[in-house]
Amino acid sequence: MWSKAHTFVIFALVGISRQSALFELQDADVSKIKPCKSKDVKSCTVAKVDLDALDDGVITIPECGDLVQKNLIQESYSRAGFVDVAESVAYENEKCEAVFSFRGDKVFGNVDVFDGRDFVLEPCAAFEGCHVWKEEDTEQFVDGDSEPVAPTEREIFSSRDANALRQQGIDDPDTIVTSSVKYYYTRQFAEVTDDIELYMDQVTAETNQGYINSLIPVRIKIHCIEPAELDDLSGGSEMLTAFKNYKGTVEELRGGADAAALILGSFDYCGIGYLDSWRTGNTVTAQQKSCALGYYTMGHELGHNFGCHHDRLVASNAPYDYGYGSNIVEPYRTCMAYSNGNFNRKANIYSSPVATFQGVITGSATEDNARVIRENRFGMAAVGDESGTCDWKFSSTAAPTTGNPTTTDSPTDNPGTTDVPTTTDVPTTTDVPTTTDVPTTTGPGGCRENDVEYTGAPAANRTRKSRTADACEARCLNNGRCKYWTWNGTNRAFPKEERKLCKLFKTKEGSFNSVSGVVSGTPALC
Repeated sequence: MWSKAHTFVIFALVGISRQSALFELQDADVSKIKPCKSKDVKSCTVAKVDLDALDDGVITIPECGDLVQKNLIQESYSRAGFVDVAESVAYENEKCEAVFSFRGDKVFGNVDVFDGRDFVLEPCAAFEGCHVWKEEDTEQFVDGDSEPVAPTEREIFSSRDANALRQQGIDDPDTIVTSSVKYYYTRQFAEVTDDIELYMDQVTAETNQGYINSLIPVRIKIHCIEPAELDDLSGGSEMLTAFKNYKGTVEELRGGADAAALILGSFDYCGIGYLDSWRTGNTVTAQQKSCALGYYTMGHELGHNFGCHHDRLVASNAPYDYGYGSNIVEPYRTCMAYSNGNFNRKANIYSSPVATFQGVITGSATEDNARVIRENRFGMAAVGDESGTCDWKFSSTAAPTTGNPTTTDSPTDNPGTTDVPTTTDVPTTTDVPTTTDVPTTTGPGGCRENDVEYTGAPAANRTRKSRTADACEARCLNNGRCKYWTWNGTNRAFPKEERKLCKLFKTKEGSFNSVSGVVSGTPALC
């Protein structure tokens, strides 16, 4: 199923939000904390997280100062039989850009500082509420290779069908097409990761933010997460081969998804996969844990599957003559381009003659990977049918089975770079939003009503607390389905667990006088 792209207004809230510190750093022994043990961690410090800060339009991060909410990437929703999808939000200012995903009392985040540093906020299991703030050693990030699928591979579509799917993408530039990914992880990944599900939600959100930044009507979603009885192998081709053959056939590996992605602890490359492989269904990738986030490698490898190539300084004979990455403005390059000279930092954006990064166009008519992805998105979406079952029964705090790694004979195709889309929609994906200030008008019949409580059909699957009425209103404005809201306030007439609750409604079925401090609002009247 595909949904027509839609745009709605996201409010910046600079004028009315309180700047809340998302976390405070604390002195503590981190020697036994798993996420601190990755080889590319430059520093690791315990962080005390204030989840209420995520209700505000502005949050404070040590390396960045005040970050303003840019857009909602993904709203939380129930995933039948599995943990709920995390809510994911993008923030930015003149120093940094960041993506945070949160579920329950845990938050996972990645912060790209424009001076070249990269930080991760990651949950841990060493004690209740455990999180760590890590600086990644980005000098350890090494670009991978991309090679075409061997001509001996059978195409899963007839030439006529493949051309028709591609023509559909050319004729329809607007429909958001969502792909599904089945994630696997190695034993070594599990050894340095405590919250596996939230990591996968975060890497999915950051990849989707790259599509949003690039104005591409594509999103990905998680089809399944499964531990693999595989160990990290240092060689890129060796690792990709072992993973591709892990279940005998690529179709079995994908398990009904459009793509299969392996996350490793580490190997010689940031990532590797197959180029322009949506026609053959070889939508298989392998990527290192840290790179998949801080180096946007998941989006890079998926880009290869769509048919995107690197920049012309290192690549030639791209499947599409305009499908190359590009340099943007020193020191930044697009996520498909290789490091060269002063262009030594990646931006989470694809080359495009219309998308901009820091006010600069990221591509041209001959460097347009965004076009490649847009035109091939229906073909990628047709690779899997999401019919496979998913045994999502594993512990995020335990490594998978410790038998010998499973490997098989080498496949017939050469590695390139990977991951694919399907035809189901993520509930609240949006285009790049516009921003405006939120007025603070109050009073009966206006934007807000004091001491009045609304009832109606919920607009969110989970009711969370908000620090202030302003923050509750901001959550409603950032939710595409919310039309009305009620904030319980701090009155002791409510049980402690109900104070500061922010209730979002898509319909208003009634209203009634409530205790002092309750505030309700209708944003459309502001």
